[in-house]
Amino acid sequence: MKIKFDKKKTAITAAVAVLVIIIAVIIICLTSRPVIAFHGLTEREADSITKTISGMKDKPLSEKTFRYVVYDASLSLEQNLRKGRKPSILFVRSGTDVDTARKAFRDKGAGIIPADTTAEMTSSIKSSAVYIETKELAALPVLSDNLEIDINMNLYKRTGVKNIATWNDIENFAKKAVELSGARIVFAGGDSTAALDLFGALIESTGGRDAYNKTVQMINENASESSWEEMNKALKITESGAPGYLAMEMLRRWYDEKILVTGFSNFTLADVKSFMKTNSASIAFMTLSEHRTIDKNIIEKYTSIYIPSQKPASTRHFTAPIIYAVPSSKNRKTAAVMERLAAKETQQKLSKGTGLAPVLSNCRTLDRQADDARFWVAATNAPLAGLSRSVAITEEQKDRLSERLMSLVIRH
Repeated sequence: MKIKFDKKKTAITAAVAVLVIIIAVIIICLTSRPVIAFHGLTEREADSITKTISGMKDKPLSEKTFRYVVYDASLSLEQNLRKGRKPSILFVRSGTDVDTARKAFRDKGAGIIPADTTAEMTSSIKSSAVYIETKELAALPVLSDNLEIDINMNLYKRTGVKNIATWNDIENFAKKAVELSGARIVFAGGDSTAALDLFGALIESTGGRDAYNKTVQMINENASESSWEEMNKALKITESGAPGYLAMEMLRRWYDEKILVTGFSNFTLADVKSFMKTNSASIAFMTLSEHRTIDKNIIEKYTSIYIPSQKPASTRHFTAPIIYAVPSSKNRKTAAVMERLAAKETQQKLSKGTGLAPVLSNCRTLDRQADDARFWVAATNAPLAGLSRSVAITEEQKDRLSERLMSLVIRH
């Protein structure tokens, strides 16, 4: 007996089978491609790094070599890493995230970065590269942010102030600005990252690196206390003789003398921008990355300066978070990217795309702001990650600590 085949049905079945195979291959390709992940970076920074790496088309790289993932900002890095497979390269800001990444990766990627990769970096950035005991690079500095002071130049000219180089100069200008127009000092005191980083920068300015490190130690030692909600021990950093005392006294003086805007403890970056737009800010504290989010017509009316101090530049450590690339494997594709990240052409593209300062001493920057940030950090020592990133406490604890510190400025 002959078996008759329905050619039409057979063709459809074959087509479906081919389609299933194609989809399966696509899924396998997508999921098998090595991952490059981002945690704690802005959208602009992640996009710029993605485009730059995707543009590396020389062997063994191509546009589709990697899959790119932006981690959930509401979760800690540790939580994100537990959710899926580890990326081949992770981009994070300096501080505890670098330590978390290295611990999760077990430094398996250490050594794939050529030893001479840091040769053209500024000395302060070069000293920020992370090594393991065998002197092999485990985390590579890629870009540098910076906490800056933005001065309202219109008010500066109108007040007749001749120079702003010290805290006395800043306070003198702020007082004259209030008398002239009512404009005051502003910062995002309601944002725990901004508030803690500014407080940490003031501690470094008044007490140096040792005072900053002691502050971090005191906070970390009390993070596990069952009664940490009250934070009485952690807040001892502001008591007389403690490392944060002079910084707190400075903020209190600004508030008492009414040169610090009322309601600063609830301010967000949006509020800071609003005050700058209406010419109601004489001075604004923010990072270079935040500076880049402000409309050009507004920010061009301000000029940036670094956090001053009576201490010499040779002892300073500015709050300038670094973006690191942390590898987790030694495959040739990962190695190729890591080696190219510190190349002059790559650094110029990244600085232009992100608005941040490059880590190389000699390459083009986006503009004067990025070049100034590079110069300021280069003229000092290895930069600080910022108090919000240096302390090993949860986001909830940071919010509580920041809120209590800002309240101490007002109620003392």
